[in-house]
Amino acid sequence: MRVLIDNASMANVSPDGRFISYIYKASNTEINGQKTIHNGAIVIYDINSGEKRYLIDDSQSGFEISLYHFPTISPDMKWVYFHYSLNYPSITGELFRIPFEGGEMEQLSFFDYSGFGFCKNLHFSPNGKWLIFDYCFDIVAYDIENMDFVSPFSGENIDTPLGSEQGRFICEPNWMPDEKSFVYGLQNGGQYSGPTTKETIGAEIYICKLDDSIDGGSLSDNNPLAVESENPDGFEILKNYPNPFNPSTTLEFTVTNPGQANISIYNITGQKVCELFSGAVTAGKHSIVWNGLDSRGASLSSGIYISRLKTKDNVISNSMVLFK
Repeated sequence: MRVLIDNASMANVSPDGRFISYIYKASNTEINGQKTIHNGAIVIYDINSGEKRYLIDDSQSGFEISLYHFPTISPDMKWVYFHYSLNYPSITGELFRIPFEGGEMEQLSFFDYSGFGFCKNLHFSPNGKWLIFDYCFDIVAYDIENMDFVSPFSGENIDTPLGSEQGRFICEPNWMPDEKSFVYGLQNGGQYSGPTTKETIGAEIYICKLDDSIDGGSLSDNNPLAVESENPDGFEILKNYPNPFNPSTTLEFTVTNPGQANISIYNITGQKVCELFSGAVTAGKHSIVWNGLDSRGASLSSGIYISRLKTKDNVISNSMVLFK
């Protein structure tokens, strides 16, 4: 192990693996009575040549001061996206970007929030269409092409994230390799008010899966799917019997909270073949029969099919084998 870059923080590697973007943190703010140049600025480091290029000309006094945070290079290598604190010493800030080769920086967000507002943990989707990050304990998705900020859990455009006053702390999102889902952390309770015990934090890890059948695979209309939790018994359950089946099978599902639910069937390529149920359900155990027909009443061929239960809390999938 060796030191690659001195006086650096918040490093991110470019998609092609050649460059590192980071924040320069001078170990001494003054040398021979003069203020250190570029302290707190965004830097691009060429891994092959070892050359450093400063994108920001600002020189800030004080080792702990930095107006710029979390510089992240876009997949097309044209931009560096970052958080910029507009009103230091407050850490409330906005999402900005600056050309990779240098130039004028551009403000992208105009959030109306006066609390703990960091645009942090910036991650581009593998296809380069979305930039996801957490802001004041909520997750925000930025549509690169349309330049809109979207809530991943509602699909609605947002001007300001929910914030920690909502009683939930959603943080640290990162994309899955399939380009259609991301993982994130969820903490329920007062993280900064009182002892940080298991009961007050209630940390869980979730996956948010994108719905390909809606808006061309955008972040619209999808819900969190739990993959790891302290309380697995609280989740919706979906199963069927018999499996394999011919000609029909019974799908059983348990809903923990009353509300709207939808059960649809998809083939192995992800195409929706029919909708079994859509409407209000009570909390508890339910069942419905699928007779192996599509939405037009035509008999389907043998193969693997996916049943999907969607509620306001979860999206659960289950594989079934139709054998004729």
